[in-house]
Amino acid sequence: MPTTPTAVTVSTPEGRFRGLAYATHTEFSSIEFCSIPGPFHNSQPRRGESTELIDATVPHPERVALSITAPPGATLGDDLPVIAYIHGGSYDSGTHEDQDAQGTAMAQSGVIVVRLGYRTGLPGFARFPDDDPTYYRGVADCQWGLNWVQRCIEYFGGDPTNVTLVGQSAGAGIALWLTRRDHYQGTFRRILAMSPAYPRVPFSQRKGSLRRLIFTPVTRRHLTELLEKKPGALARGYRRWRTRYFYDLVLGPAPFDAQELANIPILVTCTREECFKFVPAARRADTKGYGGIAARLMASAMGLEIPVSSYLESARKVYPHREMSQLISDSSIRRWVSDTAENAPAQCWVLQYEGTAEKPMLHCDDLPLVFRPDPTRRTIHRIVVDFARGNTPAWPRYQRTDGRQVQIYDAAQGTLHTAADPLKPVRLAFTHHIPWKSAGARW
Repeated sequence: MPTTPTAVTVSTPEGRFRGLAYATHTEFSSIEFCSIPGPFHNSQPRRGESTELIDATVPHPERVALSITAPPGATLGDDLPVIAYIHGGSYDSGTHEDQDAQGTAMAQSGVIVVRLGYRTGLPGFARFPDDDPTYYRGVADCQWGLNWVQRCIEYFGGDPTNVTLVGQSAGAGIALWLTRRDHYQGTFRRILAMSPAYPRVPFSQRKGSLRRLIFTPVTRRHLTELLEKKPGALARGYRRWRTRYFYDLVLGPAPFDAQELANIPILVTCTREECFKFVPAARRADTKGYGGIAARLMASAMGLEIPVSSYLESARKVYPHREMSQLISDSSIRRWVSDTAENAPAQCWVLQYEGTAEKPMLHCDDLPLVFRPDPTRRTIHRIVVDFARGNTPAWPRYQRTDGRQVQIYDAAQGTLHTAADPLKPVRLAFTHHIPWKSAGARW
């Protein structure tokens, strides 16, 4: 094939999609899979006509759409494994054109990547009185995308019966939410949840403070009117609201309960250091030697459920003088990894990335290892490719009765080894108890 792209068209029952064929892969950009009647209204599936010609050569990251990267020449009947990827971004940012999850390397490994978009921010995750208890518009957008994959991906060379759902950060939270028994529709066979993130407190408990900051009721009609007439005021109010709760996500599905997941294989991953450097206030406290004091002051807000002194003792064994950063990492990300491993009814494998004090393995640092691997370090990429092909990971699955085995990736050496119960401090510090749920609060 020539080095410059050439046009290629794939015909499906829902349209003829024109993309670009490169020497290494074929790309179809920003295919719209759902109709959205209004920013705060529920989406519906978009069904095209088989004769409609749709230009998918130009990315439109501002749209709720999906992009496909396939091996060169992939065609109907190839039945290649498919990765459906949901991007992160704290539930209020990000796009289906996420450059950290480009599918070129996966295409070269014989895997099709579909990057799914969804509504972020208040349009995707604000809760209204008439919403079903577990319904979120951003999550529903992703489900329509998965349904589109089921209907159309075989015409791009993919196997609709072999779809692996992959999400990172907020995207992993959505992926796990779609795996709930009341949501699961059989549109994927297994799930890779990379550093899943959820809010610790549901939207309903912070709705009043949002209302006071945007000076309008938090209803579908009022938010639509404010967005149309004073979009700057809505954006400023949202920013102030988010800043008020800097130590937590303000949007996202909640409460997460791993016991409610469907029985499909799960690979869940995290980095040991996750949020180091990402919360400036925590970093300043640690740098000035006040991390332990800050952790004591914030323990309740972070959901710590054991004496702070016990938690700090275990945290200091991981990294001295980074107590507050470690608390944010554990309470924001690693607790959900532990909960999934402990309570999911399915077979579950856990992988943890570990850096050094000088070069920690931070949130999102695993994305290049999966999607853009260095030619000399393809270990993690190969693990994900094998998982997408339907092979189980090579290390023992996580079991309470077998030492809670976790695979460790040493980022400095690029090597793997197995460790027994490395998430124990997190498991003990953040139990499965959900205060607002047991108290009968509406969410």
